Amino acid sequence: MCTSCHGAPGVKAHEMVEGLYPKPPLMYKHEGHEDAQEFFWVIKNGIKLTSMPAYKPIYSDENLWAITAFVTEKLNKMPDEEYNESVKKY
Repeated sequence: MCTSCHGAPGVKAHEMVEGLYPKPPLMYKHEGHEDAQEFFWVIKNGIKLTSMPAYKPIYSDENLWAITAFVTEKLNKMPDEEYNESVKKY
């Protein structure tokens, strides 16, 4: 669900993002120094008056922490091919 707005290695964000304000950040290009707790909170609760939804109604905290860890620790280091192989599993 994240790639349509945030993109991923080798995956462009959907063209609808051009109409969003503020534009969602390309998470796979982050520097890797984000605060994991803040990231978790945003994923869980969303951000009011933006297009960032809250995922707490859909995912458990355990799943949200797994997403947080993937984005903050691994995603920005993945080559396109590795990312594409990892998503084939799901």
